[in-house]
Amino acid sequence: MSLSKGLKRKVDGENRAFKEDWTANYAFILPDFINTKPLCLICNEVVAACKEYNIKRHHETKHDTFKVAFPPKTEARKRKIEALTAGYAHSSRILVRGLTAQQKVTTASLKALRVLAKHNRPFTDAEDFKEVMVTVLEELATDKSMDGVIVSVKQVSLSARSAIRRIEALSDAVQGVIIKGLSQANYFSLAIDESTDSTDVAQNASMLDILMERSSGKSCCLLFH
Repeated sequence: MSLSKGLKRKVDGENRAFKEDWTANYAFILPDFINTKPLCLICNEVVAACKEYNIKRHHETKHDTFKVAFPPKTEARKRKIEALTAGYAHSSRILVRGLTAQQKVTTASLKALRVLAKHNRPFTDAEDFKEVMVTVLEELATDKSMDGVIVSVKQVSLSARSAIRRIEALSDAVQGVIIKGLSQANYFSLAIDESTDSTDVAQNASMLDILMERSSGKSCCLLFH
């Protein structure tokens, strides 16, 4: 490999600082996210590299009439940039709230299915479980503040297919914790025995004890059909 190729680097991977005057000059901002890229307030597109050349080229190529409608360093330009910035901030808050609400619905679904799995209930019972929750809430709710909760419960996905997928996700998460614990353990013990489930089906029962220095031990029971 030649020296020139060995020294080649990606431009968009360089650590360049965003300058505040680029907002006033080109209507660009740098959102407060991890690994973010400069974003145009006019069209909401991003440029690959945090360089003035890229930002200026985008602005002059796609928004060449902006400087005519809002001349640089004028009060009209300042008010327009402030309005664009406020609009973006408002949209971002709505998006974050939407994501947070969806995350809560997903978390509720996982916890509900965990209860069903804990009591060995079939996945097909999940929808009945959801109907019971909605019925109870609708009967007990005495003010409008509960309407949002009822709507959220109705949005919780508890179909048999979703139940299988989420239970598998929980199982993978538990498996990951166990493997991580074993890899970091100073000592561990494993006991294996045969047992039967509630329907008299044979299964393998494994008891695992993990001992860590300077911390309490962890125990878990694993059942395999």
